[in-house]
Parts: sequence; C-alpha cells; structure tokens
Amino acid sequence: MLVDKNNEPAGEYAAGISRETFGMLKHLCKKDNYHWAIALGKDYAIIAFAIYLSLGISYWFYPVSLFLIGTTKRALANVLHESAHKMLANNRAINWVSGTFLSGYLIFHLHQSYSTSHIKNHHVHLGHPEKDPDYNFHLKCGLYYVKQSEREFFLKNVVMASSGYRTVQYINYIIKDRVKAQGADKKLRNERIMLWAYWAVIVAVAAWFGVVAQLLLFWLVPLFTTAVAVGWIIELAEHYPLPAAETEKLLLTRNRKGNALENFFFGRHDDNYHLVHHLHPAIPHWNMRTPDDLAAILATGCKVRLVKGVYAEPAAIALPRGEQLNERYLGLLDRINGASTNYAFATQDPLLVQEILTSQVASRGELEMLHGVRPELIKAIKDQGQVKTRVSAVYGTHWYLHLLHRVAEFPQNIFLALDDVASPQPSATATHY
Repeated sequence: MLVDKNNEPAGEYAAGISRETFGMLKHLCKKDNYHWAIALGKDYAIIAFAIYLSLGISYWFYPVSLFLIGTTKRALANVLHESAHKMLANNRAINWVSGTFLSGYLIFHLHQSYSTSHIKNHHVHLGHPEKDPDYNFHLKCGLYYVKQSEREFFLKNVVMASSGYRTVQYINYIIKDRVKAQGADKKLRNERIMLWAYWAVIVAVAAWFGVVAQLLLFWLVPLFTTAVAVGWIIELAEHYPLPAAETEKLLLTRNRKGNALENFFFGRHDDNYHLVHHLHPAIPHWNMRTPDDLAAILATGCKVRLVKGVYAEPAAIALPRGEQLNERYLGLLDRINGASTNYAFATQDPLLVQEILTSQVASRGELEMLHGVRPELIKAIKDQGQVKTRVSAVYGTHWYLHLLHRVAEFPQNIFLALDDVASPQPSATATHY
C-alpha cells in the first residue's frame, strides 16, 4: 500500500483512506488456484497465434507477430508482479512456479530481485527520487528535464522510445535491478543459477529441434524491442509527471482508461487499474475492476441497483453460483449501504435475502424481486416492514427474448416456466403482494 509500515498513521492507511474503507474491500482479496492458469493460458495462446501468423501464413506478418509477442511479454511481467505480491494463487508452490518458470524467468526477471525492487522500494517509497527505483530510472533518463520543449519531449519519449530509443537504457536498468541487483545472498545466487540453467535447457532444446533461429526471432527480438517500448509507454502513462508535481501519495499514480483494443494490448490482466493496485495491492487482478467501477458509480450520486444474477459466463468473467459470489455481493452491498446514495438490492435467493436482513447490511436499501418468482417470500418481507420492497414485472413486446435470456442464463428455469403453465393456480398477480 501507499504507506511506510514503520511510520503508519494510527487511524488510517495512505492518502487519508480509513481502515474501515479498506475493511470493506477485504472480500475482494480472496485468492484461488485457477485464475493464474487462465491468465497464462491466454498469454500463451496469443504468443502461439502470433508465431503462426509468420510461420504458418507469411513472414509479411512478422511486424504484427513482433508487436503481439512484445505486448504479451508485458502481460507475463504482470503475472510475475502478482506472484511477487503473493496474490496470484492461494497455493504457495503454484504462486512461485507460475511467477518464475512460467512467466518471470521467460523474460529474465528474478523473483526475489523483482519483489525487493517493486514491493519494498517502489511501493513503500513511491515518488522518492532516490528510493523509488522506477522514478529514479526516469530521472536518470532525463524524463523530467524541464528545459526541453513539449515537441522535443514527445519525439524523444514517445515516438523515438516506441522505435527503440530507450532500449539500451531499459535493458541496463532491468539487468541491474532485476537480475544482478539487491545483494549477493545465497538465496539470490541460487535463483540466479536457476534462471541461467533454465535458459540453458531452453536453448539446448531449441538446438536439438533446430529452431534456434525461431527462438531468436520470436522470443529474444521482441523481448529487447517491442516489449521494452510497450513497458516504457505504459510506465509513462501510469506515473509521469506526477512524482514531480504532486506530494499526496494518492496522486502519484493513475488508472489508465482506454477502449477495449487499447486495454487488450496494454492493459491485460487489468494492468490498467494501477492506482487501485497501489491503494490495495492485495486485490488480485480478476477482482480489480469491481472496487474501481463501484467507486465511480457511487461518485455520481445516482440510485444504484445491485443485482445477483445467474450468468452463464466463464469463471474469468463472472463468478458462478456459490459462497464466493454471495460474499462478493454482501461486501459490495455493505459498501453501497455506507454511501449516501439511494440503492436497491435484487435477488431471489432466499438464504441470501435472509442473511442480508439478519446482518442489516442493507438497512437503507430496497429489496427488488421479479414478478412471479417466490411471491410469498417478498410478501412476508413486506409484511415484516424491515425494508422497502418492489416487484419488477416483465411485459411488452420483447417478453419472449427476455424468457430466452433467462433460460440461457440458468437452463433449469425452463422447468419453472413449464410448472407455472401446468399449474391449476394462476401466476401471482398484484393482489398476491
């Protein structure tokens, strides 16, 4: 976090954010043992596709391959980054292996050196000209040289940097900070030996199969060209010129808001939520959007409707039914309840509704349920008078599309619909409530 643990304020974390606020985000810090595989699987698939474009179709696509692989190396650095924060996987062995052999070592980053540089130095001393290694590197590159014109700055640090101008400086920095640096203790020496042994095996296997040229073209060339350019531009967008212009730690970095294409190339694994990460590094990348999006919605002051749906989406996009989804829902609801905005919570889950009412996590809210779904439940809650209630009715010309949508979300709904049609009792009407 943006806080020196040796000089931590008594009642708040960094940037004046209270402990209570961080406590409301605790449910987002839960780790698992499968998101790492999804992240790396996507990265490897993109690399395979990029190689296929050149080898399988035509080398005319090599510039595209170079760019795709370069941006994906940034994504591999993000995997190492989460492993260094010990939030990539709940299992310690999986967390370490996926952050070393499966990502970090492939881009010549030592896990221990990266952890020291990024967590103990960059996070704790963010914006310090000597103790923050990233800011110090930018200063040595002349990024904050005040006498250069805007045109000169843009040409040198954006246009020329994108075409290799900063490559030698960046590589020297990585070697010094991530491979050779941070002392000569036994653990670091052993990891360095492990890294070079790992690459010796890779080169030997490539030589055995006669693909050393391909290893050079599709791995080492992107690593020292496009990956460097992408890393430079991203770090520029995340911090520049904030350390020189701001003193509040909340203002020393920023999130990067881009369209879907930009986020695909430069924000994979939610790397673009950089401010959120600095404020709460314990949130893994698959939970990164939720607090940021909710904060933006609450800031508008409009009414918020929190819906617990049954979405047929991959686990990387939406949580499936279960305890983790309920905990996420309750945590968001508690955060909304603490804000000043009006809100409603919508769910047909009787156990979840009971937990909400018992814990009074939504004391100011309004319960919404769909017409015809458990009318007896919402009527009982209405009669108790504990919270306001509202029934949402589906009507109009597109009712059939809505029906298909609900069935696609949760196929068992078709049996509920058939039972309702066959029932001698009519569907619930307004008088039932």
